[in-house]
Amino acid sequence: MWTSPNASARKSGKQARLTTLGEVASALAHQLNQPLAALAGYNAGVLRTLERQNFSDTQVLEALRREGEQVAEAGRIVQRIRGFLTRRAPQPEPCAIQDIVDRALTLLRHDLQDMALEVKVHGAKLPCVLADPVLVEQVLINLLRNAMEAVAGVPCARLEVTAQMAGARFVRVDVDDNGCGLGGLDINALAAPFHSTKAEGMGMGLAICRSVIEAHHGAIEASQSPLGGARFSFTLPIELHEAIP
Repeated sequence: MWTSPNASARKSGKQARLTTLGEVASALAHQLNQPLAALAGYNAGVLRTLERQNFSDTQVLEALRREGEQVAEAGRIVQRIRGFLTRRAPQPEPCAIQDIVDRALTLLRHDLQDMALEVKVHGAKLPCVLADPVLVEQVLINLLRNAMEAVAGVPCARLEVTAQMAGARFVRVDVDDNGCGLGGLDINALAAPFHSTKAEGMGMGLAICRSVIEAHHGAIEASQSPLGGARFSFTLPIELHEAIP
């Protein structure tokens, strides 16, 4: 199959930038590990000191415990994303998709409150999926952030997350909004590396999301939402022994 020199050059250029992205991710992870470890140490030290002094303000103690948990979670996220961008395989485990949705919304809680935006969540109890929960959580957060940006300034903004079965062996998650829509673009165009519709976007968010989901043997799609805006969907395989006959 003949390929034009320009197409080959573009492909080579994108591959070089992807390699550079992995190197940058590795360097960032190394630089971030030190302040995160320091934060964890300071947090644990303050908490131990207050507990030894029988400090009784339960709200402050609980805030410090939550802070420690979030610092530890930030470290895990940095390492998983770094590992994925440097071509390491995801670390799948049985996990409930409802828990991933809940954690993603918890991390976005303050941003949603600032926008006075309530996310409606739909879905009954589902079988566990076989996935790397940290990576899938970041996929969902990326899709939710995109939806939040799409409805910014829209009167009566709506954002919904739906989890349901897709056949016997997959769970599908839909993120719907009533924003500006897809602008006539399909998932191949939207998820192309270094393509962005945002003035300051790097064009890697959806590309990484797609790579993560496909590494889990799932798929990611984009379509018009019944709410009037965009729908981004992804599928994940369920545990084999939980497959619905």
